[in-house]
Amino acid sequence: MPDPPVPDPLGTPLAKAPGVSAALARTLEEAFDHTSVRDLLEHYPRRYLTRGELTDLAHAKKGAEVTLVGTVRNLAKKQPRRNLRILEVRVVDDSGAWVCTWFNQPWHAQKLTVGTVAAFSGKLAWKAGRLGMANPGYEVLREGDDPEEFANEVIPVYPASKEVSSGRIRRAVGALLDRYGDVPDFVPEPLRRAHGLPDRAGALEAIHRPGDRAQAARARDRLVYDELFVLQVGLALRRRAQEAGQQGRPLQTDGDLTKRLLASLPFQPTGAQSRVTAEIGADLARSKPMHRLLQGEVGSGKAQPIHSLVLTPSGFKRMGAIGVGDEVINPTGEITVVTGVFPQGLRDTWRVVFSDGTSAECDDEHLWLVKTSCGWHRGDRPHVKTSRQLRNDLTKKNGSSKWYIPVAAASELECGEERPLDPYLLGLLLGDGSFRVDQYDPHPVAAALERLGLHGARSRDEHVPRAYLIAPSKVRHAVLQGLLDTDGTLNARQGRNVTFLSASKQLATDVQWLVGSLGGVARIRPVKKLGKVHFHVSVRLPNEYPPFRLRRKADLLRPLTRYHQFRRAIRRIEHVGLRPVQCISVAHPNQLYVTDNFAVTHNTVVSLWALLCAVQSGMQGAIMAPTEVLADQHGINLRGLLEPLGEGGGLFGGPRVEVLTAATTGASRQRVLEGVASGEVDLVVGTHALLSEGVEFQRLGAVVVDEQHRFGVHQRVRLREKGDSPHVLIMTATPIPRTLALTLYGDLDVSTLDELPPGRTPIATHVVADATLRERAYQRVREEVAAGHQAYVVCALKDESDKVEVRSAKAEAERLRAEVFPDLRVGLVYGDMPAREKEATMDRFRAGEVDVLVSTTVIEVGVDVPNATVMLIEDADRFGLSQLHQLRGRVGRGEAPGLCILFADPLTDEGRARMDAIARTNDGFELANEDLRIRGEGTVFDARQSGLSDLKLARLIDDFDWVRRARADAFALVEADPELTDPAHRRLRQEVLARLGDGRAEWLARG
Repeated sequence: MPDPPVPDPLGTPLAKAPGVSAALARTLEEAFDHTSVRDLLEHYPRRYLTRGELTDLAHAKKGAEVTLVGTVRNLAKKQPRRNLRILEVRVVDDSGAWVCTWFNQPWHAQKLTVGTVAAFSGKLAWKAGRLGMANPGYEVLREGDDPEEFANEVIPVYPASKEVSSGRIRRAVGALLDRYGDVPDFVPEPLRRAHGLPDRAGALEAIHRPGDRAQAARARDRLVYDELFVLQVGLALRRRAQEAGQQGRPLQTDGDLTKRLLASLPFQPTGAQSRVTAEIGADLARSKPMHRLLQGEVGSGKAQPIHSLVLTPSGFKRMGAIGVGDEVINPTGEITVVTGVFPQGLRDTWRVVFSDGTSAECDDEHLWLVKTSCGWHRGDRPHVKTSRQLRNDLTKKNGSSKWYIPVAAASELECGEERPLDPYLLGLLLGDGSFRVDQYDPHPVAAALERLGLHGARSRDEHVPRAYLIAPSKVRHAVLQGLLDTDGTLNARQGRNVTFLSASKQLATDVQWLVGSLGGVARIRPVKKLGKVHFHVSVRLPNEYPPFRLRRKADLLRPLTRYHQFRRAIRRIEHVGLRPVQCISVAHPNQLYVTDNFAVTHNTVVSLWALLCAVQSGMQGAIMAPTEVLADQHGINLRGLLEPLGEGGGLFGGPRVEVLTAATTGASRQRVLEGVASGEVDLVVGTHALLSEGVEFQRLGAVVVDEQHRFGVHQRVRLREKGDSPHVLIMTATPIPRTLALTLYGDLDVSTLDELPPGRTPIATHVVADATLRERAYQRVREEVAAGHQAYVVCALKDESDKVEVRSAKAEAERLRAEVFPDLRVGLVYGDMPAREKEATMDRFRAGEVDVLVSTTVIEVGVDVPNATVMLIEDADRFGLSQLHQLRGRVGRGEAPGLCILFADPLTDEGRARMDAIARTNDGFELANEDLRIRGEGTVFDARQSGLSDLKLARLIDDFDWVRRARADAFALVEADPELTDPAHRRLRQEVLARLGDGRAEWLARG
């Protein structure tokens, strides 16, 4: 017999709660949909204010928020018009008087009688020739009261409306806390202790009535954890319900079909494809059905030659020697772990040369974090650009460098070698350049120099030993100070321009290395001195690493201002030739690591392989796509890839593939249905038509749902129910932020294809708001067609009868044919045009018989025409970021670079933010994060209608660490107690039901 429900006082209706009148309850319901005590207690502050500084009138700053203590001298009540009553209270302290004014708040006169001492907080301003405060807060003081406490009180500011103010909400919440604040805790005590979280009652009190901001922050952490933990418990229960009673069939992953497929592929699978294939293979080999989300991205081919150097805590290491799990240095000086290594074979490589004479090699798709010179001064966000984009836009009109890369911050290094000499002394000796070992003999310095391999005698081969280069920052700094104190100079007039001169090229290079390792910049140039070549090093260091220790030099040094940014210009990019290259991925969220010379750098076959695992195990596979165009494209691709295997049940007995959509009718449809039912069709690709009642599989073993965001949960369930617990792979090419994947798809295992297939080229994106530039955009289309390529023109709607003011596809196609491209072949496709016409047009476009294809978003996914290089999108600001990213991905799929031109003149901040983001980066994961920031989590959850609870406090991007912790805790707890029947989890079970509701719980159970 189930336990009786635990009483939940938080479910009390607001209208029956103390401190909340019936009128206020109605207002809160109308304004915020709050109906219960729980709703109002979870109406959290959006920010906090602290009352002004406690001072007296003589020292108070006019126009500032201050707190003044004074005595009420007199009161005046005025009513200049019928609906306006004014209360003026004159207050004095030892240095003067001021007037506090309230409008339509006569009740303050009852507390502020003549002679009352109070602390008043507000903005002090001159008005009508006198000092005053408008509507100040105040606290009546009695003997022994401390006005400092009132001045420093933290005041919560709540989301409010025209009908109910923040102050009114604050008072109502306070009344509820007094009555219902002692709430029971549903998070098990061991979890609270593990994360150092306060109990729930204390957290609610602290977030609404904090003693200080730090207390409010700790309370927020606890309540964020609550939201995410309950959500993840619900997802864990859903996963458990899915697997309960399901006995999936293990599939053969290393059979003849999969081996022949991999051997026959016309390209080398990327490292990410190989990694994801292994993850899926491990699932398919289990007796439990697979539930995995596969997300792909086309924007991260960050490859460098294997001889390139990557900075690690023990010094630079060859790219080719880097392995998964190795530690590398992030540009912010933090240590991060390599999570993936992806050899890319031979590629054309380029040498990027910087203004200090150093360089780094990479391929054309390598990503660089850059800004213009002005952008650095303004503090703009950096751009992420490929080497190819930089090559095509390298200089300004005057020929000077346009792009600058950031400098890596100082990091802690350690090679573990002996340092027998004080680092500053070593620098002094090396900088002097005239020491001899024998002049110190038998002094211990001589022995130390010998052990370091230094021999003195003005050698032009002097250098800084490795033990002092790969060393903690304080050691490197001391060596550098010793070098500069002896052989460094300072322009005394300017107080800057530090230089170092050495006869040893290696020593000059080591100085440059030391400067770069401390977050500075240095440039080497050869100079002639007394007929011999010396090496002149110009040095600029951050203020926290002064170049000199010697007082007479240090006193002349002027610190750098904030306008002296550390950066290096990209001077030129030179072709090197074919080199073996690879790319790595790192765990740090900014995906950056440090490479040669302290340069900061950015770091579909899978589904067929999974389906063939089912086929070679004697079962069938199905792919469900959202559109007929995508289904047809899948059919074409599958048949092409399977042709070497004898696709169609031919001579070699290969798999038979069929396509089933609404366009499949009559005898063709009957033939496909019979083949699927009998098992003769091994792989079927379809749209929603696969869900119809007439579709029966003989033995469905694996299901792939493509572009999952275009389907509802129940549609996926219906397809899965057509088999006997088949393995399910859900795919999306729309990148999902890691935090969102762990919440929206928390019941699924997640795999990510995070690198470009070899040969895929980046896409340049430009936003065009000026009508005068439209003709130039059309000219680019003509140029691409003249070069043998093709173009897309995308419109949102197909017919002018639509009321939204956007260009219609039909009218646009007619206009382009008649006025813009009369000499080109212009085609048209849209969603509900007759299937045969649509298929015929797409076939002509693939065959190169159509130069410009005008389309609605029907081509958003799955259309793969490598010859298409340019896309124009009308009214682009009306599209979402993910949709724009998908559309843009239709070009640049061959060897030629892609170009996307967005016609947009957004009128809203959100529209402008979307256009800025899509033009700034090709990184779909960055765009997904930006989309989440712009739209907010609430919009994302509402659009899915998934039954997940609202996130009132948590922010998925900012609170990723709590997402990760809550997920781990929730899944471990449900694994140990699948039904939450443990008495210690009784309140947690009720909380899950209260937050998700009976209907949502049912949805979770069904999956």
